[in-house]
Amino acid sequence: MTEVNGGTRVTRTTTVTVRGYGRLALEPALWVGLKSVHRFVFRNWQKMALSPPATI
Repeated sequence: MTEVNGGTRVTRTTTVTVRGYGRLALEPALWVGLKSVHRFVFRNWQKMALSPPATI
């Protein structure tokens, strides 16, 4: 985590290793899946950061 312009920047690196005979087919699918999950999560974090706080 790094402080940036009064906020916080979170950086995450995911490393996946695929072993076995099916790795040529499985590795690209895992890469695409992880990318889409990370995009979804970061998009939601951005929406939460920009939205007003909830009131009870």
